[in-house]
Order: sequence, then C-alpha cells, then structure tokens
Amino acid sequence: MLAFVIVGSPLYGADNDTTKGRLNGRFWTMMSATSSSEQKGAMVVKWIFLSGVKDALEEKAPQELGSYIPESLTDKETADALDVFYKVPENLPVPIIWALSVVSLRAKGGSAVEVEALTARWRKRAVAE
Repeated sequence: MLAFVIVGSPLYGADNDTTKGRLNGRFWTMMSATSSSEQKGAMVVKWIFLSGVKDALEEKAPQELGSYIPESLTDKETADALDVFYKVPENLPVPIIWALSVVSLRAKGGSAVEVEALTARWRKRAVAE
C-alpha cells in the first residue's frame, strides 16, 4: 500500500520532491490535509509512511532505529513534529529520514544547540552538490 501511496501519487517524482534520491519535506507537506474533513486521511497516509520507515530500519539497521524513530513519541506525535520541522521553508529540501533524526534528538532531550547543529548539517548536505 505504501508503494501505491508514494508511486501512485501524481506529484511523486517531481524534481523538487526528492533530495539525493530521498523523499523530502516537499513530499511530506503534500501529504497534509487541506481541510478538517481530510485530516484523518492525511494522518493515515503519514502513519503508513512512518510504519514503512520503521519496518525498513528494523529489517536493515535495527541498531539505528532509535536514531530515527523517537521511541517516546506516538506516530501521530512524530508526524506532528515533522509537520512543525517542515514549516520552516529552509527545511523543505531535507529528506524525511534525516528530519526524523532531528525529531528523535529533540524527543530524547537534545539541547537546542545540538538540535540546531544537526538541522544545519542536514540543510547544508541537502543543498550540496
């Protein structure tokens, strides 16, 4: 189903939906509701996306799971934190998986300096050739 959601999207594959081959904040924000009646559907799509990320990490890099998926947050809280992260236009090119590491660091109690340093690192990497 996740493949259908991502590949079936008419907007997937647009030049600005990915950074370094990874889905980014522009794609994430396309999964947002535009009205209150669409809010539940948008959350389901985001939950499916986050479940896919978790499954992939558990399968391929279980030791990294905590670096990208905040254990203390629910999927809804994680999605909400990504929504907040991507409200900053400079963060839109940052791939979702990298943004998850920022959300995880913040959820683990990382200092504002640490969170900003990681965010700046991802911003620079996202625009580097």
